[in-house]
Amino acid sequence: MPDINFVNPQINNIKNQEISIQASLGGFSFCINNSESGECLAFRNYKFENTLLEDELIRKINKITDSENFLANDFNKIRITYFNQSSTLIPEEFFDVNNLRKYFEFSQSLEDLDEIHYNKISEITLYNVFSIPNYLTEIFYTLYPNKNIEFTHQASKLIRLGLSLHAKNNTCIIISLNSHFFDLVVFEDGELALSNSYQYANDSDFVYFFLYAMKQLKINNEEQEVYVLGEMMNDKNITKELSKYTKKIIHPEIHREISNSLSINSQQKTLYYSHFV
Repeated sequence: MPDINFVNPQINNIKNQEISIQASLGGFSFCINNSESGECLAFRNYKFENTLLEDELIRKINKITDSENFLANDFNKIRITYFNQSSTLIPEEFFDVNNLRKYFEFSQSLEDLDEIHYNKISEITLYNVFSIPNYLTEIFYTLYPNKNIEFTHQASKLIRLGLSLHAKNNTCIIISLNSHFFDLVVFEDGELALSNSYQYANDSDFVYFFLYAMKQLKINNEEQEVYVLGEMMNDKNITKELSKYTKKIIHPEIHREISNSLSINSQQKTLYYSHFV
């Protein structure tokens, strides 16, 4: 059963609408919007406990897609965001779509059953090249045959969000807290200074990697506000530790308006930001 379940009373036909799907080891969620008005027609989140391996994730997602009636519809736009640590950024001037594997394997390991995808981040002329297990993409190719599916990566979303937040600060630090890893994006003086992902097992790991990154960038973290969002942003142990080393923790508001969706509150949009950025 979903732990968040919003269905718009006005829902009567979701054919030819838009769907955004977010998948990670921590859970699975989807948001269906009216293509013309942006009105939210349905939002559901399934939280996964103790999912450590991708094959476990696949089994859980398959179970949902087999039973979730809302997912089996003829959408005109389909966007899938898969949260993982496998991505690398390429400046536009060096990007060639024929060299995706070469770019990716320069800094990442490509598994035998992985597919390579990419997003263009037009605002700062970068490409994000990332991998997705093909047994995950196959779920959606089967669910939406003959459809153009847009696969995205959370780092692309986080950088775009950071651009809007950076307009208010000379230094902007953003953390997306996910199950098992966190993404860290830093902007300084109009430039992207860092976009990286760190695996952590406990609070001490998290603090170590955060402080190490700040030291490398020569940022006085105790003078900085830090934006924290993502599915684990309410983890009190981590936020308590982080608050010891920062000026203030802020959960940013996602300002995309969704008409008639009052049941999706501001915090939920920040938890599941990939649907709304």
